[in-house]
Amino acid sequence: MQEIGVALGIETTTQNAVDPATVKPTIEVFGATNNYDFFIVVSNRADSNMWDVYILRKGGSWTKQETCSGKSADINITPTTPGDAEQIRVRVQLRKSNADYGQPSDPAYVAVNP
Repeated sequence: MQEIGVALGIETTTQNAVDPATVKPTIEVFGATNNYDFFIVVSNRADSNMWDVYILRKGGSWTKQETCSGKSADINITPTTPGDAEQIRVRVQLRKSNADYGQPSDPAYVAVNP
């Protein structure tokens, strides 16, 4: 069947492979009203099958928070000071076959609440 499609010019014989170096996910992050939770949606995942969530606290360094799959996830963090709201930065690194895949996302801010 594919040969007919190629002969008619409506199918190609080669797959267009994605160059991992050009893959950069985009994220949307939404803070929950309580329990130090936030919700994250990851787009532009290309051929990745998982992704790591990293957070950055004021004066700290990027710390891996969780490994997820699919398009979205609920993330819970341990607060720096229990009872206080906290603003953090979040980014995602795609994974494929247990290795980093593509570039990290641009960071996004989110406020988490007690």
